[in-house]
Amino acid sequence: NIIMLKSIVVDNFFENIDEVYNHIKKIETYDWKNYPKELEAPEGTIIEWPGYRSTQLAGKDDWLLEKFSQGFKEHFTGLIRGQVGLHIFSHLRLDEHNEKDFIHTDVPHMYSMLVYLSPTNLNSGTDLYNENDEMITSFKFVQNRAVLFSSSYKHRAINNHGTDVNNGRLTLNIFMDK
Repeated sequence: NIIMLKSIVVDNFFENIDEVYNHIKKIETYDWKNYPKELEAPEGTIIEWPGYRSTQLAGKDDWLLEKFSQGFKEHFTGLIRGQVGLHIFSHLRLDEHNEKDFIHTDVPHMYSMLVYLSPTNLNSGTDLYNENDEMITSFKFVQNRAVLFSSSYKHRAINNHGTDVNNGRLTLNIFMDK
């Protein structure tokens, strides 16, 4: 059974955000030009993104997957039934990436989820848009907030910030498939 959802916001997603935040800050990330070529997206999908992204973490970082699974089970039990394919990445965006951000969808995935990892910055967040690119919902960047929405929603990061991994906009990006 699939429940069609627009968006759900949960605060305090991880039990110990400091532990998760410090773990993720140590993960190697790449800009789109230097992303390992064997890991590129299928032909026809946009592989260029602003900022720095890790390689796929599901299946490679058991500790993080366990922490994510605990949070997901606690806050979203019963929402998505059956097997779900997970694609998990860390994503760092800095001040310098604001002009490169763009409205996009995460299709062909079914659901997209962001967990805001770095300290709260209420000037930052994520906006969702309608089919006419008019903003319809805005989520504030609150540390340890999880935002789950249909991947078909148009969205974009707003007000990236900071100069490095210690003060930039660090998120965990999760894409789910049935």
